Amino acid sequence: MDDYPSDNLIILLLIAITCIVLSSLFSASESAFLGLNKLRVHFLREKGDKRAIRAGKLLERKEELLNMLLVGNEIVNVTLSVVLTSIFLKLFGAAGLGIATSIATVLLLIFGEITPKSLTALSRKIIFFLEPVCLVFLLFFASFCNNFYFNF
Repeated sequence: MDDYPSDNLIILLLIAITCIVLSSLFSASESAFLGLNKLRVHFLREKGDKRAIRAGKLLERKEELLNMLLVGNEIVNVTLSVVLTSIFLKLFGAAGLGIATSIATVLLLIFGEITPKSLTALSRKIIFFLEPVCLVFLLFFASFCNNFYFNF
């Protein structure tokens, strides 16, 4: 640990926490959008509800939305694994690989998958909180993917 600056450790831990939060957002968004009552969204759209209009637009691009959520979740999950592996290899040597794998698995299962999906299953109203987040990610990934496919 002597050759591992504490500033780097703090930065890596902040990156790991950010990855867990993003993983939670991606998983909650996936669960909320896939379980959304489309009839209710349609009804609210006709009444002019702005949030329902935006959610409906996202649902019109359901395949892209799902792809974006899954790719985004995969990116942050892999990043978390890499960051934790880096930390634990430096702290514990070769034994750190097993420790990092175990901790990443538990953290992702509990905080990145089970808890967010359970919370969205309990309350579908969380979709109106997640909708702006999904819209930003969808626009980012859609523009990235379009540029990638057309320039490849």
